[in-house]
Amino acid sequence: MAFIILNEQQLSRLMKGKRIKCSLFMTRTSDGQDAIGICEYQQNAEKHHVQQLHTLPHGWVRKTPRRYKLSISLPDRLGERRIGELMESESAEARSFMNSLESILANT
Repeated sequence: MAFIILNEQQLSRLMKGKRIKCSLFMTRTSDGQDAIGICEYQQNAEKHHVQQLHTLPHGWVRKTPRRYKLSISLPDRLGERRIGELMESESAEARSFMNSLESILANT
């Protein structure tokens, strides 16, 4: 026979018919009986607001609270040389956009 270990918040959510995102683990109590424990996943309360700053022909430039992100996606059928040229032009366009954004922000 095994026991299930829950805290009050978990029990309250289950009684309301809600789900708990968690993992289960098996442990032994101090008196030698088996018990099933629940380890809830740590959920980040903050939603990361992602802002798309610029759209490139094959990608985008986005800003998160901590980072600027550049993404480029190209089909491999173009060949390595053409892909290299396109990556260079995409990054040059992104660099030009970031320079203009910096000058705009400096003037405000």
